[in-house]
Amino acid sequence: MARVLFAFPVPSSHTPQMPLMNFMQGSLGISFVSAYLRANGHETEAVVTGHNHPAASRRLLGEAIARFKPDLVGFSMTAPVFRDGVDVAKWLRQRYPDLYLIAGGPHVSLNPQATLEAGFDAACVGEGEQATLELVRQIGPGRRPRGIQNFWFRDGSAIEKNPTRPFVENLDSLPPADYRIWSKWVDPGMLALQGKGGVPTVSVLLGRGCPFFCTYCSNHALRKLASGTYVRVRSPASIVAEVRSVSELHPDVRTIYLEVETITAKEDWAIALCGQLQALNAQRSVPLAFGCNLRVFPNLKPDAIFSAMKAANFTFLNIGLESGSERVRNEVLNRRYSNDDICSAVAAARRHGLRVSFYNLIGLPGETYEDFLETVRMNRLCAPDVHLTSIFEPYPGTELHRLCQEKGYFRTDPSNVQARSQAQLDFPSFSRAKIQHCYDWFDYYVMKGRIPARRLWLLLVSHWFHSSWLFKAISRFGPLVRLLHGIKARLTKA
Repeated sequence: MARVLFAFPVPSSHTPQMPLMNFMQGSLGISFVSAYLRANGHETEAVVTGHNHPAASRRLLGEAIARFKPDLVGFSMTAPVFRDGVDVAKWLRQRYPDLYLIAGGPHVSLNPQATLEAGFDAACVGEGEQATLELVRQIGPGRRPRGIQNFWFRDGSAIEKNPTRPFVENLDSLPPADYRIWSKWVDPGMLALQGKGGVPTVSVLLGRGCPFFCTYCSNHALRKLASGTYVRVRSPASIVAEVRSVSELHPDVRTIYLEVETITAKEDWAIALCGQLQALNAQRSVPLAFGCNLRVFPNLKPDAIFSAMKAANFTFLNIGLESGSERVRNEVLNRRYSNDDICSAVAAARRHGLRVSFYNLIGLPGETYEDFLETVRMNRLCAPDVHLTSIFEPYPGTELHRLCQEKGYFRTDPSNVQARSQAQLDFPSFSRAKIQHCYDWFDYYVMKGRIPARRLWLLLVSHWFHSSWLFKAISRFGPLVRLLHGIKARLTKA
């Protein structure tokens, strides 16, 4: 039996002791690898390390190592927190030189060489369940793993590059995600606050892979890492069993986010899933609510799926508008749908009583201020119940990251953990300062004249405060942070 400790860096921890506000902020990748290891007789734990609390995070990590005595430490990292993960790994190497350090996640899969050069012993390329189990079985005193598919290994200056195994064809063959691993890191007060407000607090994975080829997304690069079918879904029975298990483990959870790139990719499967979720809710005294992601495409006819969703107690959809400019979507993002398609999908969702959230991106390559105003216009026209707006961040391995490098658009460190709220790109058509202004004042542009002026200004002040150094300074005080998040939630509620 081996002991595996997972280190999970996050851009901003809620508080040092309870860095997560809900279970959705944990890593599904770690959850599945942990479940696979535990199903095969090994022990796992996790430590969440926050960029804004480095000293406290390292202390907690040291305490976990002293108590748990892991055989290895595994990291899961995205691009924004890669540098933080490297810093934590260097700290571990100095204090625990014999610990074996491995890394995985989308950024690592696309940049294994840089990961090993940064000091890790092994980098996982692609899906990690089977590969990590093989590694755990090989590791031991004086032994270094070798010859494992999906892993690159560092031995001094030499690098062993192993091929990848095919993608896991049958996702039902994997054990359900391990949510237990995050329990001690979630603030129960924030979990209760969000649950009462209808905010999803747990995510259940429906499938892996995406059928689309958006230029800002890493899916098009990740699908090239292995052979076999890339876009896969779990059976409705498997998903419902996990939903039931999650609700029993965490009875205060009221809304579950069903994680998949788009639920409309396989219509018959989606309708069958909704039918089984409806049957599950019929057995409960308090029905669970659900939400998911919807990708709009031309000639989308979602009424059948939306009707099934409503019957299963879906309450909201996240729709990626991204840019309101059809030119930017077509020429830059490779997202080919019209604004009429977006309006039609929103109208259909509302006919079936579903709330709508919009994903918006500001500061895309080739975007102009006039394009930004189109995003504002579409948000005013469709009036989403919530908007999830961020500044464009180019992820390494994507087409738009390559374009930004070729054009010399980078002016700041591309690994900035606050990149989604702090402009880092400077375009001839859209300056960095202008991008930042449009992001900071987005609520004003969209909500002006639609809500009372006093509430609008309170909303803006709340947004600015949550982005300021002062909010980060008080983030160690959980009760105060919960109060501030509650105020912001009431201000943004439509």
